[in-house]
Amino acid sequence: MPGASEGDRLADRRHITAILRLLVDRHGDLVDGELVDAEARSRGHFLEWQELTRMLRDWLRAPGG
Repeated sequence: MPGASEGDRLADRRHITAILRLLVDRHGDLVDGELVDAEARSRGHFLEWQELTRMLRDWLRAPGG
């Protein structure tokens, strides 16, 4: 059985399903991307990889995210 402190720590964690829809050119370079949650709701579009990491971080840090 987990101790009380371990139970508290596990309660602070959650599993997230993030779906990436990517359009790439024939060289594998990103043309367009979309971040989608498990309920098929779009979380936003991005054109650069840095935008994806910012968008994902903001989504996960948002209340109820």
